[in-house]
Parts: sequence; C-alpha cells; structure tokens
Amino acid sequence: MVIRYLLVCLAGTFLAFCWGAAAWGGNIWGGAITTITAPEPFVAAIESSTKKDGAIMYPGFPAAPANATAAEKDAAMTAAMAAYKKGPFFMVLYHKEGADPADPTVFVRGFLIELFATASLAALIGLGGSGHGIFRRFMVLVAAVAFMTIGTHLVSWNFLYMPGSWTQVLMIDSIVCWMLAGLPAVIFLRSMREGDVPKEFRSA
Repeated sequence: MVIRYLLVCLAGTFLAFCWGAAAWGGNIWGGAITTITAPEPFVAAIESSTKKDGAIMYPGFPAAPANATAAEKDAAMTAAMAAYKKGPFFMVLYHKEGADPADPTVFVRGFLIELFATASLAALIGLGGSGHGIFRRFMVLVAAVAFMTIGTHLVSWNFLYMPGSWTQVLMIDSIVCWMLAGLPAVIFLRSMREGDVPKEFRSA
C-alpha cells in the first residue's frame, strides 16, 4: 500500500508539472495581463516609493500617525475610501533584484512543492475513499479541488478585487492541474480490505 501511494504521488506530480509547463509555457495568461508600454516612469515611481521587496498597494490602508487624534484618523479613513471609489487602485508584487525564470532551481523547487501538495491530496483521497469505490474517491477529489479553488482565487477576486480575467486563468489552471494530480490516486488507490486495517482499529 505504501509503494502504491508513493507511485501515485509521483505520477500525479508528473501530470501536474507537465500541465504547468504546457499551460504557462504556452502563455495561458496572455489575455489576462497587459504589458506596460512605457515602463520607465512606472518603475521609477515604484523604486522611489519603496526600498524592499513586497506587495505594494494603492491607495492602501488609511495612513495616520500613531499619535493621531480621532478626528485625524477619521479624516485619513475618509480620504482612503474616497481614493478607492475614485480609482485607480492596484497592487504590485515588487522584487527589487532581477530573477532568472529559467533557473533550474525554480523548476526543482516547483516540482518539490507540487510533490508535497500531491502527496497531501492523495492522502485525502485515500482517507476519504477508503472502504469505498472509485466514484467515492473521485468525488473526494472534486470536493478538494473545488474547496481549494473557491477558497483561494474567488476570495481574492472578491476582497482584493482581482481582475475577473486573471481570476479565471488561475481557476482554470488550478482545476486542471490538481484534477490531473489526483487522478492516479483515484484510479489506483484501491479500496481498503478488512485485512489492510489492524484489528485494534476495526469497528466492533
């Protein structure tokens, strides 16, 4: 059973990794991202605003000194809400130093991340589907992928106002990727038989 579990984890990770290479290498996000036509002024403005990596948000949270009075805090909140309503507002993920997208360590790290994620997914499918057939295991996979997709991408779409087109790309990518990752577990993690469970864990 352990060998079977390890094999489905490797197979699922391979499928997920291949999907990622095909989807992102094939520019799945091309229609959801706009390239800045004149980046120099924008980059200069960002670099003058921060000196460290991180997420930059505008208008951001109300800015008021720690010793501000209640009236000053209310004024800061009012100004921030007015800026949000007027627009524009945006979030930038800022990395001051450059990076090599083709760095082999990126792919090794990505494979390991997907391996551990697939192992968790396969364990969930095995636990939820033990003692049942392939349909039950498939429904566990569907529920897990739906939970992950709704609980991450749609939450960001709602509360962080992520663009609908970008959210759609992320949702499609997540659904296809993790359905593929979980399919080997659905197919090959057989239902547990009575002899697979130690006597002390069996119900009376």
